[in-house]
Amino acid sequence: MHILSQDRAPDAQAITDYFEQYPIDCLKIVPSHLTALLTASPSQSILPRQYLILGGEASTWDLIRTIKK
Repeated sequence: MHILSQDRAPDAQAITDYFEQYPIDCLKIVPSHLTALLTASPSQSILPRQYLILGGEASTWDLIRTIKK
C-alpha cells in the first residue's frame, strides 16, 4: 500500500516519477484529480497496471476515453 504525501499528491511530475519507480497495481483517485494529473503529465505510468477505482464525484466521458487510450 502506498500513501502519497500531501507535497507529492498535487504534483503530476512527482507522482509520475514515483509511479515509474514503484509501479502501482491499483489506484483509488477522484476523477478530477486524475484528469488534472493526466493533463499536466500525459504519462501512462500514472495509470495503474490492473485496477483503477474512481470515486467521490462523477466521471466525465472525456476522462473515460482518455483512460481507454
